[in-house]
Amino acid sequence: CQDSINFSDQSLNAPKTWFWDFGDGSTDTVQNPSHRFQTNGTYTVKLITCNTNGCDSTTQTIMYNQGARTPNCVTTTLFNNFALGIRRVQLGSINQTSPSSGGYPSNEDYACEGSTDLIQGQTYTLTVEPMSNFVTMQYGVWIDLNDDGSFTSNENLATFSGSGIRTANISIPTTGPVVSNQVVRMRVINDFGQVPTPC
Repeated sequence: CQDSINFSDQSLNAPKTWFWDFGDGSTDTVQNPSHRFQTNGTYTVKLITCNTNGCDSTTQTIMYNQGARTPNCVTTTLFNNFALGIRRVQLGSINQTSPSSGGYPSNEDYACEGSTDLIQGQTYTLTVEPMSNFVTMQYGVWIDLNDDGSFTSNENLATFSGSGIRTANISIPTTGPVVSNQVVRMRVINDFGQVPTPC
């Protein structure tokens, strides 16, 4: 996922001034700026450099996709005990183990740092490995299908319970507001004694 993009001046002939037009109404006058676009899209970025002999310009078209939106809520669980948290999650090419320093969290978000391709209408197997194999835990899995930063009931793709390593089938809907060809966030939660909610 991208936040800010770093731009680098590659001009020859020792320019003394720089004027960057990022194509979104924003500009900058430093040699190597960093810029964050507010919306996904295609932008034509123009650089004008000047030295004692005059000015020259160059343009480049870039595609910006900031990735999954940050969720607009914080997860709370009834029993947030690191001894019962999530050790590993696997879905498609995601196969991430939580770092063990400080224990294991009871929820994990996957977006930019752990991602996989999912196709509408297809079913995928999700595997969740808890820290403890001896306690019955409740699980919930949400994918922010429309990338609006909220997890709604139609984005709850799996709810299950049990002890030890658990698997669930996740089907990607073909109807409703579902974005395509971009990163969205998946949230996996476990809790003890109650069915988890995303927020």
